[in-house]
Amino acid sequence: MLFVAAIILLSRMDIRRPPGDIKPKFYAVIGVSIIIFDAAYNYAGLGRSGINTLDSMILLLGFSLVARSIDNEQGRMLGTFGMYMSATFIPLYLTFYVVFAEYLYRFDHYFVMLPSAYIAKAAGVPLEIVTTEIVRIYGAQENLVLKIGGPCSGLYSMFLLIGIVVGYSATEGISDVRRIIKLAAVAAVVAYTANLIRISTLYGVAYLYGIDIMMTVHVHLGWILFALTSVVILYLLSRTHQVSLK
Repeated sequence: MLFVAAIILLSRMDIRRPPGDIKPKFYAVIGVSIIIFDAAYNYAGLGRSGINTLDSMILLLGFSLVARSIDNEQGRMLGTFGMYMSATFIPLYLTFYVVFAEYLYRFDHYFVMLPSAYIAKAAGVPLEIVTTEIVRIYGAQENLVLKIGGPCSGLYSMFLLIGIVVGYSATEGISDVRRIIKLAAVAAVVAYTANLIRISTLYGVAYLYGIDIMMTVHVHLGWILFALTSVVILYLLSRTHQVSLK
């Protein structure tokens, strides 16, 4: 919704594209076709449950292609960013959640649940690992059984931050592929570390304050950490841009 609103506002600004640029109708047709196809696919009952994460990114890709057709330089830049970001997210999502879907529980167990449980134990939270994705916390208010899996993996944040790196690089014309790859790797590590902090914090909140407070923190902590990590990544990207200009 914010992306569409930005396109509408930018379309009212009188900033013209240079002549001879990409044909706008071509991208507009592709963008609209993607949107119609994805919407029809889901509302026909073929989707899992309405508009899910993958659908959202496909729609973003469609809107981004439409934005590139606007006769406005800033709108085109916004469309370029959204196009590359969503086009990076989609294959990563398909690779991990479709091709390797049956192995994701191992990632959740060895790279998310176990490290976060050790961090929480080191901080004094009494918990027990029950199964591959289940932990029991002996809380001050109540004993809790939590499942750590699915969205808890933090993969969405990794994909989005990597997409931000690729999208920003494409929009600003950063052509140093090696530096882009390094920044994408840094983005993945930052997202992974932030997610471990999030899960470990949730263990502590559950131990001290119980399930209700933990769920409230669960709802908001993820996007707050994502916003902070995004700022860090964008700062690093801006520094890269400045270096490349020099």
